[in-house]
Amino acid sequence: MRTASSIVAAALLCGWGAGAGAADQVTWISISQAPASIAEGPLAGQGADEVTGRMFARALTDFDWTLEVARPLRIQHEVEHRDGVCSHGFARLPERERIMIFSARAMAVPGYGMILRADRLPDFRPYLDASGAVDLDLLKGARLTGAYVAARPHFQALKAFIESAPEHPALVSSPDTVSLFRQLDGQRVDFLFGLRDETAYFAGLATIRSKLVSLPIAGTDHYGVAYVACSNGPVGRRAIAAIDAYLADDRHWTDFVSAWRRWLTPEDYAAALKSQVR
Repeated sequence: MRTASSIVAAALLCGWGAGAGAADQVTWISISQAPASIAEGPLAGQGADEVTGRMFARALTDFDWTLEVARPLRIQHEVEHRDGVCSHGFARLPERERIMIFSARAMAVPGYGMILRADRLPDFRPYLDASGAVDLDLLKGARLTGAYVAARPHFQALKAFIESAPEHPALVSSPDTVSLFRQLDGQRVDFLFGLRDETAYFAGLATIRSKLVSLPIAGTDHYGVAYVACSNGPVGRRAIAAIDAYLADDRHWTDFVSAWRRWLTPEDYAAALKSQVR
C-alpha cells in the first residue's frame, strides 16, 4: 500500500497537485538484471532501465508513475494481470501480442555471445568456425560445463542447442545473472551464454577478477530487437501512445538510448541509435 508521503512525492514528481484530476497510474518495472538495473555499488540505481523510467516520469506528466524492479517472469505476470504496467527489453513474440502493447520504435540490442575467461581462449579454438564464431555443433560432446540465464527467450541455433540437452557439455541455468557470472569467474563453469552488454558490465566490476571475452555464436543474429511494452488495457494503451509520441522525437530517442551507452561498444551504440520501427 502506498503511504501518504509516497503519494505526495509522486504528485510533486509528476507535476500535479490538489484540485487536479486523477492521473492514470503507471508502474514502470525495470528488469532485475544488470545493467538494466543495478542494485548495489557506486552505480546503484543507475541501471539503463532505471534511468529511462525516471526520464519517462519527468517527461510524461499526465501519468502518476511508480518505479519498481522485478525479475522478468514477475514483470510478464504483472503486465498480463494488471493494467498500467510498462517495462523495456521485450522481444515481440506472438504469445505476447495478446497481453502486451509494444512501442513503435525498438532498440537494436547486443545479441548473444559465448562468454568465457580470456585465459581459456586457447581451449575453445577447436570449437570455432573459419570466421571465429562458436560452432555449436562442434561444441556437442565437449567435456565442459556451460550456463545460461533461465526465463529468457533464446533464439535460432542457441535455442535448439539448449533444448537438445546434449550429454556434454552439461548446462546449468539460473535466473540470477550475478550468480552465473560469479560462477564463471570462480571457474565453476567454463562458459556462459549471455548478452554482450552484460559482458561489458560485469567485466568492469571490481569483484570480477578475470578478464572476460564474448565470442559470436554461429547461426545467431548479431543484434536482437527490444521494445517498450505495456499492459494491453486502457491505461497501458494510453501509456504506450504517450511513450511513442515522446520517442518519435529523435532527440528523445537519443536520450533513451544513451542510458545504455557506457556498456555498449561504439559499433553497438551506433546500431542502437538507428531505431527499428515496426
